[in-house]
Amino acid sequence: MRHSTNLYGINKVSNKTILFIVHQFPSLSETFLYTLIDNLQAIGFNVKVVARYRGNAPNKPSFSSKVKYLPAENRNVIVKCICTLFWLLQYFFDDYCNAIKFVKFLYSREHNIKKIFRLAYILLPLLLIKTDLTYFSFGGLAAKYLEYIKFSRTPSFFSLRGRDIYVDPLVYIAYRQRLIEAMKYSAGIHCVCRDIEEKAKKLANCTSIPTRVIYTAVNPLFLSENIDKIGSLDSKQVRVISFGRLDWSKGFEHGMMAIREVIRSGYDILWDIYGSGQYDLCLKWAIRDLGLVGKVFIHEGVTQHEVAKLLKVSDIYFQPSVREGISNSVIEAMAIGLPVVVCNVGGMSEIIANGENGFLVPIYDWRLMAKIIKQLSVDFELRKVIGYRAKSTCYNLFLPEKQQIEWLNFFNNRQDL
Repeated sequence: MRHSTNLYGINKVSNKTILFIVHQFPSLSETFLYTLIDNLQAIGFNVKVVARYRGNAPNKPSFSSKVKYLPAENRNVIVKCICTLFWLLQYFFDDYCNAIKFVKFLYSREHNIKKIFRLAYILLPLLLIKTDLTYFSFGGLAAKYLEYIKFSRTPSFFSLRGRDIYVDPLVYIAYRQRLIEAMKYSAGIHCVCRDIEEKAKKLANCTSIPTRVIYTAVNPLFLSENIDKIGSLDSKQVRVISFGRLDWSKGFEHGMMAIREVIRSGYDILWDIYGSGQYDLCLKWAIRDLGLVGKVFIHEGVTQHEVAKLLKVSDIYFQPSVREGISNSVIEAMAIGLPVVVCNVGGMSEIIANGENGFLVPIYDWRLMAKIIKQLSVDFELRKVIGYRAKSTCYNLFLPEKQQIEWLNFFNNRQDL
């Protein structure tokens, strides 16, 4: 296998293909994934991206035109059967021996002919893709395609990033069992923070599952901004900003309680929330019921370039999540140079030292959230000092070059590259 070295001394991989399987493309919540793909391409991987669904998010990464989509699972039964037989025939022509093993594998898993066809319809499109490594972007996909992980001859990897380990295993028993199996059969499990790694080992009841913590790299777009130019144009009005999926886990209602307290104390403050999700109506009702109309605003999700522009003209980044791994949005805000106020959940304490490079607050404690926001609202120098330290943290932990090295080592330890 040929290797070369780039400017950062990272060995570049030649002629190695990795298959990325994602839930939806494009998506606002996959900035972590898009940065990772760019970084792997930078070190020589041929990255093939396959998505289950077509999204409508404004993000358009450089590789968008090359993304393929898996066949819809809600097709007519007859159409699905015809497609399955065609793919199976193609598999026989491509790899006769393995196709025979696949048929035997199906019959070992299921005895109902309908279920056998359903499973084959899901697995064959992936098995027909030539790849050296397969990567599932989060635990939910690894659980769904567990049979692929078990049968495929290529090493499979996946990431645990938040909800897939914190919430779903508690809600869905079948998912919990499949995730545990996926962890035991996979070649490697990437965790975005140490807290998630600990949860994974506890869930699997096994300390030897192949986990590795690799922090998310921040897009250089955010690191390049001049911190002295950060802040809203109106020196009297403080602008607070948040980005994220509109979901109960983001804790926005508790944040609204804090903002209401700040306003009642006489501070001139606005809070802009950017994101999309089924929880938007609940949040809009909360804004009305709490008397925050004209003070708290819900906006559609935006591209990364627009995120950077909006962060530049804001004063405080606020993330009152009740469940979180490590928030990409928080990292981006820190990289820009904003002071961040976040809840102490998941792996947030791994990157934020309270009062040093940001502020950590116990979940649900909207009174303390309000107290810190009021302090930051009137203390420009504190905002600036915290912002400088936050940016420095990003240079130490979240550089793309650092991520490239760690991911290459991760795959190297599981596969001869």
